[in-house]
Amino acid sequence: MRNPLKFGAIAVTLAFVAGCGPKPPNCDNETVANIIGDDVKSQIRQVLLDNARPMVGGPKVDETEIQAILSEFKPKLISTRTTKVDAAINKSYCAGKLAFDVSKDALSRATKGMDHNNLDSSMNLLLMGVWTHSPNGDFDAYGAKAGIKTGEREYAQDIEYTAQPTDNGDQMYVEFSKTPTVTSFLAQLSSAAINGNRPPRLAQPVPVANSTDSDKCVEGKVAEFRRSQGEEAPVMNDMLEEWEQDCAIGR
Repeated sequence: MRNPLKFGAIAVTLAFVAGCGPKPPNCDNETVANIIGDDVKSQIRQVLLDNARPMVGGPKVDETEIQAILSEFKPKLISTRTTKVDAAINKSYCAGKLAFDVSKDALSRATKGMDHNNLDSSMNLLLMGVWTHSPNGDFDAYGAKAGIKTGEREYAQDIEYTAQPTDNGDQMYVEFSKTPTVTSFLAQLSSAAINGNRPPRLAQPVPVANSTDSDKCVEGKVAEFRRSQGEEAPVMNDMLEEWEQDCAIGR
């Protein structure tokens, strides 16, 4: 089943040959890629803001940190093909992959942030509500397993879209299918990278051991849930709260 198309628009000045006016855009158009990429980044930003509320051991994420990591994801359209052109209205119908190049530094910080031995790391990812047990905290391996790794630090998902400039050529209108897999992947990577950029948690006195035991208990319940429901099943905040309460009283 095809994903429903959603609408996006951006006001830009497009470069056309003088006197020729707007033409149907190429399917690998950079402006089109940025419009779709910005929408994905907006979804990631909302996931982080909606779920970034303090929990035990979990740091709060702010707008500055979110914008910084999102700037390290560069969108592009690859493996594109034109399925139809309606020259009468300058509209191109396209299919391909929406890809994101992730900076080497961002990927390194994300891997660091996935260290399960760091209390802040595990709780930060749980707090995001998109926890996934990637192999040894290796996002490249997770991306390959999910079928979205298409190059070195490049992650992509199939997409269908249309692109059409306005009559005067100063705006581009784009309709595109959703990309839930790559969006979820980048949300998790964002959370881990933000956490990986924080200083290591300092050693605490003995009382922290109880908190650590509780955290391990929660992680165990998450792992059990994944085994029964599948690796990609979402872990929601209300589930985490219930597990935390159970673990706190030794259930």
